[in-house]
Amino acid sequence: MSQIITRQFHVQNLDCAACAAKIERGLKKTEGGEEVALDFANLILHLKAIDIPKALATVHFIEPEVKPNPKVTKRAGTRCTRAIVRR
Repeated sequence: MSQIITRQFHVQNLDCAACAAKIERGLKKTEGGEEVALDFANLILHLKAIDIPKALATVHFIEPEVKPNPKVTKRAGTRCTRAIVRR
């Protein structure tokens, strides 16, 4: 049995809600896609799937100009790389 992977992606070059809905419908039909949600307001793709590269290839097939970039999240207990200096 394959492991289900959960990922979030920032989506670039997505200009209309209809295109977002088309991508979401296409990903839901893709084999191995467990849960899909495309937040058009925040341009974030929430993806839970067995084969993430296949899902991203589906996005590219549906809308070639749309670029999903992995969302980097800060882990608990890590330090921020930017220091705030107060005097």
